[in-house]
Amino acid sequence: MLFKLPFSDRVSIRLAEPVETVVPTYHIRDFGFQYRDGSIDSVAIGVSLVDRSSDNSASPDSPGKSDSQATQDTQPSDA
Repeated sequence: MLFKLPFSDRVSIRLAEPVETVVPTYHIRDFGFQYRDGSIDSVAIGVSLVDRSSDNSASPDSPGKSDSQATQDTQPSDA
């Protein structure tokens, strides 16, 4: 979000402005000041987000086991 200060049209405030990166894995936002000439004084914060759909963590139905292990345990055996 970028907004101007009411008492000055020389400075704008940058709050969580997205920063372009070459690696889409990281989401970087910056916080600081942007001046009329385009220069920026800011602090950038980066975050790497994980897609939970590809995570092999334990399912809620069987604590401590992955989804594939829980399915194998519940299927009848042919023996």
